[in-house]
Amino acid sequence: MSDPIDTSTIPLLKDLAPDVRAAVVSLMSVEHVRAGDNVFEQDEPARALYVLRAGEAEVVKRAHGHEMVINRLRPVTVFGGIGVLRGRPHSATVRACTDLEVVEVPAEFVEIVRERDPAALTEIYRQSFTAAADLLHRADLATVGYFVDLLARREQEQLERELRHLLVHDLRSPLAICEAGITQLLEQRDRMGPLTAKQERALKRSRRSAIFMRGLIDEILEVARTEGGSARLTEVSLRDVLFEALTQAFGGVQGPDLDDVEVGDFDGLRRRLAAQNVDIVAEAATLSRTILIDRFRFVQVLMNLVGNASKHAPGWLGVRLRDLGPRLEIAVVDRGPGIPEHLRAAVFELYRQVDLKNQGVRRGFGLGLAGAARLVAALGGQIRVADGDGGVGTAMIVEVPWAPSTSAGATR
Repeated sequence: MSDPIDTSTIPLLKDLAPDVRAAVVSLMSVEHVRAGDNVFEQDEPARALYVLRAGEAEVVKRAHGHEMVINRLRPVTVFGGIGVLRGRPHSATVRACTDLEVVEVPAEFVEIVRERDPAALTEIYRQSFTAAADLLHRADLATVGYFVDLLARREQEQLERELRHLLVHDLRSPLAICEAGITQLLEQRDRMGPLTAKQERALKRSRRSAIFMRGLIDEILEVARTEGGSARLTEVSLRDVLFEALTQAFGGVQGPDLDDVEVGDFDGLRRRLAAQNVDIVAEAATLSRTILIDRFRFVQVLMNLVGNASKHAPGWLGVRLRDLGPRLEIAVVDRGPGIPEHLRAAVFELYRQVDLKNQGVRRGFGLGLAGAARLVAALGGQIRVADGDGGVGTAMIVEVPWAPSTSAGATR
């Protein structure tokens, strides 16, 4: 082929004798690489030396599943030489940032130069290793910059964690005032005045929610103080912890009246909820089992799932439990509009919601299911979305171990 580029301006080739250069030019070919494609990949055998004639490329180093750009290449740059000269695979990937025009010089040029001009080959080696040293220096700078940015991000994340910690801590005072005020209204009627039966029920529910919120704040603060937020495991009766979770989930200010259900009376709670169109399905043998779990997180998960279903799909609701051997399955099932399969993964993302506004579904902030997914993960479990009964509505299905593995980093 005719000389596609003035080789006298190309490092590594400009000092070749005219006849040697002509022999090398006869090997050259022009390749066109589209933006985003790789000229070659890391660990791929080096088969040619390349001259970037037009466009811009980046040198990418891959390690442990991550990629980092360590250099930029612009015309007229020679690259790939070290791999060719040493007979080794490429140590990095060269990727096109724009459409490229690349002159390719096959590895055979080394033998031609060795036979016809050994002194020039020595100079090619010298220039190649000098270029490699410069690339290594640039890679060092890029690596240092990467870790400086990483440390800065970590410092920012630590600052944000501390701010969240302070904000959560500062919630305790106003919450304590609310709880104390409600308690005074309930217990000091000689001073505060009489209450109607409805007012008393509403205040009791409000106090119960305030107490639970206080426990939640204490839990968040405790996790912040504990390195890694290790789970605090206790062995509890599934019947007892389920009673607590369902009472908290359904006994809100706007929920059914559960105040006269005795603590621990699971059958009474189930009958009361059934009258409110909520079915609790669990075999007696399953309910009689104990579970080793972070009780508070378990209660939060069920509250989030039930609260989300009640808000977005009002009407009938089912809570079903199954013993799957080493794991417990909990399904919260509704008869709402359902969630299309291609959107199901998005419901567990923070601040994301499935757009069902045209189907009369209430919208919130997109935090409930995202929080539930993170809590389930902390419990060593899994959560997924499925169709409801007969393909109608949605089933939120959680699986958690009856007892976590010892490698989960939990404390007791």
